[in-house]
Amino acid sequence: ARHGHLTLSPEVEEKLQKVSVSTVHRIVGPVRRQPARLAASRRPPRAKSAVARAVPQSIIPAQISSPGHIESDTVFHHGGSSGGLFAFSLCWTDVFSGWVATYATLGNSSLVMRDAFEALWWRIPFPILEIHSDNGPEFLNALILAFLQDRQVTFTRSRPYHKNDNRFVEENNGSHIRAYVGYDRFDSVAQVKALNTLYPLLDLYHNLFQPLMRHQEDGSYAVTTPLDHLLETHIWDESLAQAWQTCRDHIDLLTLRLAIVDALHALAEASAASPDTTEDVRQTLGLWKTGTTLPFGSGCPPFPTAPTTTADTPFSTLNDADLHNLPQ
Repeated sequence: ARHGHLTLSPEVEEKLQKVSVSTVHRIVGPVRRQPARLAASRRPPRAKSAVARAVPQSIIPAQISSPGHIESDTVFHHGGSSGGLFAFSLCWTDVFSGWVATYATLGNSSLVMRDAFEALWWRIPFPILEIHSDNGPEFLNALILAFLQDRQVTFTRSRPYHKNDNRFVEENNGSHIRAYVGYDRFDSVAQVKALNTLYPLLDLYHNLFQPLMRHQEDGSYAVTTPLDHLLETHIWDESLAQAWQTCRDHIDLLTLRLAIVDALHALAEASAASPDTTEDVRQTLGLWKTGTTLPFGSGCPPFPTAPTTTADTPFSTLNDADLHNLPQ
């Protein structure tokens, strides 16, 4: 300013005398990094794919007033080494109710991800209106786009580098998946099958028994399970709502928890991929079609879908005979 390069008003001079060091660092940080950034060779921005151009950016409001608006995300299980083929867990979270559905795949190709989408489609007991994902290629591909378009489901995506746009499913990535299976590497067909034996049990426990805290418009908090939240909205007719209540009443919660522990032990004992062999991804496709389905009423997806009973995971001990007697 003394040499005429800058003109400062009295107000600006007063603010400069009072500004904190942290504020200065925050303001000048981008400017100080600019020369290095300009000196480096910059790669031109990657052009958007046709699918990305067809999927609009959006955010599902936290105070959505109806179920069916699903956030979708994947959790990778590479154990700190991203080389080779490894498992992914696809997680769907309904923003309105907190209902969760989870499915494991070997790799994240569009083929296995479409199979996982179809698996979870039948585990959501209400109409799906919207699927919201991040910008990963496992979602933004022609197979997933066609799958949702054929079912007349709105497909939206987050803004790039804005993880909070998918905040509800991101939270479940930690509390619903990582908290149970951890950060180990899973890279074999056997381990994917073990994960898909575990996840229906975890989903059942979360959706029917795990209370969730939800912030209300009036500033208060409601603490209910996803099932109770759906029952309060009266989205089902009386017979279907009663069927869900009967389903929960017939499940021994302690037995369910022990079945989850058994499934975790089976996952730990499942053999990993051998370095000298290639795992056949096709052996993981269509696993969701096996097991016992429990239809609750006309037009309602068959949920829950019990995995095939094995010696490792005695799902049949979970009052399965009683569940078969539910009202249709």
